[in-house]
Amino acid sequence: MTDHQMHRTPQVGKRRIAAAGCALIGLLTLASSAFGLASFQTPGGAAYCGWSEGEPPEALICWTPNDGYTIGMFDWGRPTRGTYERNNRGYEEPYAPMLRFGRTIRWGVTRCASRSTGLTCTNGDGHGWWLGRYHGLKRF
Repeated sequence: MTDHQMHRTPQVGKRRIAAAGCALIGLLTLASSAFGLASFQTPGGAAYCGWSEGEPPEALICWTPNDGYTIGMFDWGRPTRGTYERNNRGYEEPYAPMLRFGRTIRWGVTRCASRSTGLTCTNGDGHGWWLGRYHGLKRF
């Protein structure tokens, strides 16, 4: 981690989530302003996830800092295809709470489970994704 990354302020995190949230919402052709901070990270900082904030609908947004892959979904329906976001490559929020292996976190009908093999997030329709620890992706 560089000195620049260590001294980032929460505002930078808000802007990055805002950009990812806007991209997600744009992909789904819904107009909204979204921003927020990472709600959690997986062990080793392999993935970070957070809820967009702002006008509804809210969305779960996750990214992998090793390559900047960013994906999101609403409470219902299929997740976005995901994109490689240059701004999320190498971006970490070291103070985000840790979702340890074997633990699950829930927000309403959406949940994410952390395993040593990767992170699985699902919504109320049973759609979601599996992000491998440092490579691999399955959307369902």
